[in-house]
Amino acid sequence: MENKAVSQSTVNGDETQTFKERKLRQPDTKWAWVVCAVGAASNIIVLGCAYCFGVIFPFLLDDFKEGKSDTAWMGSFAMASSGLFGPIAGRLTDCFGARAVVVCGSLMSAAGLLLTSLVPNLYLMLLTYGGIFGFGSSLIYISIFEIVPRCFIKHRSLATGLITMSTGASLVVMSPVCQALIDAYGWRGAFRGMSGCALVIFVMGWTLDPNVACEEAGESVEETKPSKTKETSKILDLSMWRNITFVVLAISSFFVFIGHTIPIVHLARYSEELGVDTDLVAWLYSCIGITSLLTRILGSKLCDVIGSQSVVLAFGMCGAIVTSVLLPLAINWTWLLFFSISYGLVDGLITIGVNLSCLQVLTQKQRAQGFGFYQLCLTSAILFGAPIGGLVADKTRSYPIAFLFAGGIEAVGVFILLIFICARRVKFSRSKILIG
Repeated sequence: MENKAVSQSTVNGDETQTFKERKLRQPDTKWAWVVCAVGAASNIIVLGCAYCFGVIFPFLLDDFKEGKSDTAWMGSFAMASSGLFGPIAGRLTDCFGARAVVVCGSLMSAAGLLLTSLVPNLYLMLLTYGGIFGFGSSLIYISIFEIVPRCFIKHRSLATGLITMSTGASLVVMSPVCQALIDAYGWRGAFRGMSGCALVIFVMGWTLDPNVACEEAGESVEETKPSKTKETSKILDLSMWRNITFVVLAISSFFVFIGHTIPIVHLARYSEELGVDTDLVAWLYSCIGITSLLTRILGSKLCDVIGSQSVVLAFGMCGAIVTSVLLPLAINWTWLLFFSISYGLVDGLITIGVNLSCLQVLTQKQRAQGFGFYQLCLTSAILFGAPIGGLVADKTRSYPIAFLFAGGIEAVGVFILLIFICARRVKFSRSKILIG
């Protein structure tokens, strides 16, 4: 009788296991593309709520009268928070899965934006916009970059490129929305409207089923969980910092994005100083977003052809030239439009290049937290970039000098990566000669 019960239990266990295996999602299916679309849409909304700060920036300057540098901290912190909290977001994604983290992140983002609409001063805005909303946006952003590549094997580069496009698309979609909300309800009403947009992610996030049937090694998520018991007991995985390529890539990207971020925040105020109408300024941000969006589609293929690090080198230097030369020479809206198109072009290629470079040097086990740490480096640069640019502009009373400084910092980051690649090739050539 007892053996019969054991046998029955074993059969039931096998049936349960078979049932669970049937429920695992297969990669490169229609469902995988649904996940990719949901991920891109979620990032468009949440990143757009941060990157459209440049549209709100002039109104905050006039309302709070705290100076360019102090006011720029609000936007730079919000934009940087998607990566500043990256290691924590990566750890939470490993523990609870992308779906739960994205759903919770949407609620936190909506709450942060709603509270921002009520703040009486910039210091509270730093907490609500940079802290609460920023942490929620980080949960969404990091989780999306963890789950989408896991749903693909054959089309992983293309899928990664599509969700990377979300930064550019966020400017295209959210800048006009933000400007329309400001025109109708003021900047406080704009934050309330964006809070409602963030709640859309709460609905879409339920489609992100984390149970994917196989990885590169052909293992299911359910099968790999028991083998990770010891690894998940660690609070943070720091193994990626023993990879010299990852370390150099993080350092060079830090300098590149310090300089690259300065124009996106200060463009609106600089345009107003040149006499450009505020409605036309929103179109400049849309042009940046459109060109960045289109080039990211092509950029994922270009990375396959010449390599992602080569893309970062080539277009990082182009970005330095665009920022330090084209923008200071701008004298009217037509010149600013030309700059916006050029800036969007290099922005799309740089962003797809650095993200793919990072994902390529990380193992599957390192990907969630490693990408979180990498985003921490990038967004630390974003955090300091805009305030530094505002400080230079305040001290010199000249935006062109601030933009020249930005281009120089971006060039430093490119040279760091170039020196490392050259040194690595020399070392490889010598070892090949010795073996020969």
